[in-house]
Amino acid sequence: TQTVMKAGATVHLFHSGAGAVKNAVEITDILTVYREDPCRTIKEVGKIRIVSFDGDNFLRAVVIEGEIRPGDTAKKGQISYLITPAAFICK
Repeated sequence: TQTVMKAGATVHLFHSGAGAVKNAVEITDILTVYREDPCRTIKEVGKIRIVSFDGDNFLRAVVIEGEIRPGDTAKKGQISYLITPAAFICK
C-alpha cells in the first residue's frame, strides 16, 4: 500500500539544485500539489507550506490540506518539485 500524507505530515521535495529552481521558493510559500493518473490526467490533490531548505537538492514542507503521496508534484509557477517520503532522506 502506498504512503498517504495528510495535514500536519512532513514531506520532502526533490529539485535539481539549479539556481532558478532553488531560488523560486521561500520559507512559508504555499505550493499546490498535483497527481497524474495512468491516463495522464492531472488533478490537484493538496497544498503544502515550505518550512526549510534541506541540503542542496531538497526542501522540507508540511501538508496543509489534501492527501499527498510520494511521486506527486508540487508546483510554483512553471517550476515543479517531486514529493518524496521523509523516511527516504538520509543524513
